[in-house]
Amino acid sequence: MRENLAAETLRLDTNTLSQLDAMMTPSKVAGARYSEAQQADIDTEEFSF
Repeated sequence: MRENLAAETLRLDTNTLSQLDAMMTPSKVAGARYSEAQQADIDTEEFSF
């Protein structure tokens, strides 16, 4: 928990932020988060509407 709270003080330089932004674009994200076997054990990631 302390590590998570300490992350608030973390500052990333502009170059690092640009690299992260380039890697994490919605158009590059594909597929399921978990395999079918893993998903069978998880009940918090499936939403039925």
